[in-house]
Amino acid sequence: MRLFVLLFLLFGCGHAGEIGGSGAPEAGAADAAVPVDVAVPVYRQEELVFHHGRNRLVGDLALPAGPPPHPAVAFVHGSGPASRRSEYLESIAAEFLERGFATLIWSKPGVDESTGHYLKQTMAMRAEEVAAAMAQLAQRADIDADRIGLWGISQAGWVMPLVAARRKVAFAISVSGSAQTGQQQDLFGAANELAEIGFSDAELADALEHRLEFYDLIREGLSYEEFLPRQRAWLAEMKLRPWYPKLESHLDELIFQDFLMATDPETFEFFSINDRSGSLISPPELQNLDMPVLAIYGSADALVDTALAANAYREIPQLNGNTDVTVVVFEGANHGILQLDGDGYLGFAPGFLTTMGEWLSKHR
Repeated sequence: MRLFVLLFLLFGCGHAGEIGGSGAPEAGAADAAVPVDVAVPVYRQEELVFHHGRNRLVGDLALPAGPPPHPAVAFVHGSGPASRRSEYLESIAAEFLERGFATLIWSKPGVDESTGHYLKQTMAMRAEEVAAAMAQLAQRADIDADRIGLWGISQAGWVMPLVAARRKVAFAISVSGSAQTGQQQDLFGAANELAEIGFSDAELADALEHRLEFYDLIREGLSYEEFLPRQRAWLAEMKLRPWYPKLESHLDELIFQDFLMATDPETFEFFSINDRSGSLISPPELQNLDMPVLAIYGSADALVDTALAANAYREIPQLNGNTDVTVVVFEGANHGILQLDGDGYLGFAPGFLTTMGEWLSKHR
């Protein structure tokens, strides 16, 4: 599977579904179907439509058994063209429904019936969209307006704290959320992949230094027409580096192939607007998380610095006095908290679903 997504999966731009880690499905929102051995019960479900700006967002609202009003979980996607029709997300939603929580999953702008384009969004715009979805839920008589929380993966780690600055969030579950800037996280994942294909320390340092020059180009405020020849020159220079043949032999497998060749106007606009908004150089605003928080990581995540991120979440009580913060690291799990079982099939790490479900039950 091509791992284009480093910055895309982590930060927000991507042309393919995600579910990631090293050599496994990546999980920006883990929005590609994955072979998870979980039965998904059928609950009452209806289409829910809401608006953010000019975008019309279409989602699926699933309601649990039992009398209303229900607490609810709004799902915050990772990056890329994330759809509400995701086996990965539906499996997680089924666990929450069993616990008596309604779930809302919507397709990102430009995906399925939703209008707009996800590449035209900054992190702040994504947060406003999530807040609009929560406001729509709060208007319903069958939803407890005071008990609407968030579940999010990967890029959602930047988005959910921004939502919390805009409206009340009853609780938050963050899966593989970064604690670094988008640029720092990009370099972390790139370093892991290059080391895996045999780059020496010296080659690695030079490759990452060259990668940083891409950000310098973005920050010059160029038009798309001005950017293209500069990027071509940057690519040509890379091909002269002594380590390039090693990289070229792995391009079909690595993030670099699509990332380096992404010269379409939409991708350029994504980088430009997020640079102007400060999103590329701003870490998640974890101090905004003043509600009960569950942060989940996989120890084998090749895209997010698990140790750094887990420690950042553990430090939230010092940032804002919130002592209801739980951090769980699943040994051997990847970015989507997936791992191979004894038969070689990729599925949820044992205990991933029940950890979230039991935590939610304690925070009704």
